[in-house]
Amino acid sequence: MTIYYKFFQNEINKKFYKEKIFFLLRESRLYREGNWCMRQGNHLLKKIKAILLAFSFLPLWSLGCSKEQLCPPTLAILSSRKKPLVNNTVTIEGVQFDKKGNFLNEAAVALFLENAYKEGKLPLSAFKSASCFKVTDYAQAKGLQTRQLFIIESKCDAQLARYILKDLAVHYQGARHLAHFYTIKEFEALIGPHMPPYPSLIIPVVFLKYGQHYMGLMPYASGRSLATFMEDYVKMNTPEAKKRVIKAYREVGKTLSIFHQLFMPNKGENGLEKTVIQGDFHHLNIFYDPSTKHVSFIDNEHMVPCLKHLKNPLKDIESLLSSVCFPHLIPRDIQETINIQKWLELMLPSFLLAYVKHYPSSQQEKVLHEIEKRLSEGKYKNVYKGYELKLLFKKMRKFLLTRKENNEK
Repeated sequence: MTIYYKFFQNEINKKFYKEKIFFLLRESRLYREGNWCMRQGNHLLKKIKAILLAFSFLPLWSLGCSKEQLCPPTLAILSSRKKPLVNNTVTIEGVQFDKKGNFLNEAAVALFLENAYKEGKLPLSAFKSASCFKVTDYAQAKGLQTRQLFIIESKCDAQLARYILKDLAVHYQGARHLAHFYTIKEFEALIGPHMPPYPSLIIPVVFLKYGQHYMGLMPYASGRSLATFMEDYVKMNTPEAKKRVIKAYREVGKTLSIFHQLFMPNKGENGLEKTVIQGDFHHLNIFYDPSTKHVSFIDNEHMVPCLKHLKNPLKDIESLLSSVCFPHLIPRDIQETINIQKWLELMLPSFLLAYVKHYPSSQQEKVLHEIEKRLSEGKYKNVYKGYELKLLFKKMRKFLLTRKENNEK
């Protein structure tokens, strides 16, 4: 005991090692398979034993959360899903690249995917031959976290299959976070596609690597991005386009509210609490399908770290509402013609009211107050300078009060 204590007394602190143990266990595929002690290796095993002895820890599994409870850091990661291999290197013989290491053209992408299938790295029959699938460069829709972006439409099987191939700008770290979705119990039911009320999380089903490029292949999200609804409304300016926008933001507000409450310790019964957030929540990363009223989230790399450190849900709300003021998040065709104030008048009431009213009725006023405070005093408060926020929240309070009174009758 004394020897172990002396060994660790000059290290950072007890809390660091406790968190390090969780990290090691969470990262270990062998632990999840129930056989980690035998395979993890003497070095890691001795290190964990030394930490346990030095600080008299309880058994590791008693330090975490139960499978039914979500609290950071979570250990509820046992899953029947198979985690995709991140370092899944594909042969690039014959594939052409430009000076930056990106694919030279769409034909190069097709050859790369065909090679991956033949090598057994891409176990999807939709890519068995480059002659039966089409690759389209989708660079105009890529965000800051994306280096290359392609749409793939395959007719190799009986039905048409659509995929997105994304080159992750954050390389291995982003790929590792996305791969972890398949090992976290709380996300199992959300990995799309499925039906409302929860969102579908669009996650890569396969990772393919060449050089320092990590490519994530994922199913194409159903519906259209909120940005396209915005574009239609600005260009057409018709009552029908306006109704489609209002319905889309209403469903997004409802879905986001349900998603946030799912990961809150008290499930919304205590108002806004820290929770898992999407982390990059703007209208290019949100898809809505009018035929099914279903919402999908893409670019979800930031979610997995939130399980360890829950965050304020107001960050997602603020991110969406303020994103209309950032040129790189607005479709190029309407950047010069969009009226920001008119767009806020259309977007704010439908989204916010739907978000708030799906909390328990006893907490709605509290949630509304916190949102109003954040929008009025937060770092993006200048966005709403020309908009009557006080009047909007007054109307929403009146609506919620009338709705509550009618329900009580």
